[in-house]
Amino acid sequence: MISESMLQVIITTSEVSRCSLHKDNTGGVWVVTAGSREVWVLPPWAEVDVFGEGGEECRSCFSEYDVWQDAERCSAWQHTSLLPGDWLRMPKGWWHVAESTPGSVMLNFRTNP
Repeated sequence: MISESMLQVIITTSEVSRCSLHKDNTGGVWVVTAGSREVWVLPPWAEVDVFGEGGEECRSCFSEYDVWQDAERCSAWQHTSLLPGDWLRMPKGWWHVAESTPGSVMLNFRTNP
């Protein structure tokens, strides 16, 4: 069996950047090479605690939920700060959102599956 992989280079320009809350259909490894990233991650088995039973988000890959503004977010959310040289394994199907500092560079090595 041959596995495909893909490399994304994500560069933040002159302003702080946030991605919307989403989950990917592939896994990956993130490596920060410059700047920093604040990351919130939610495992797939906890999505009902956040979105409710049968919520639209459970069937989608994107959500309008704002983890940055929810001071009472469920305890399943995990937070980390990534600095140059740090890496994070992002499993397939895990909800995540990130904020990057200006001038940050991150490599995303995606694998399928």
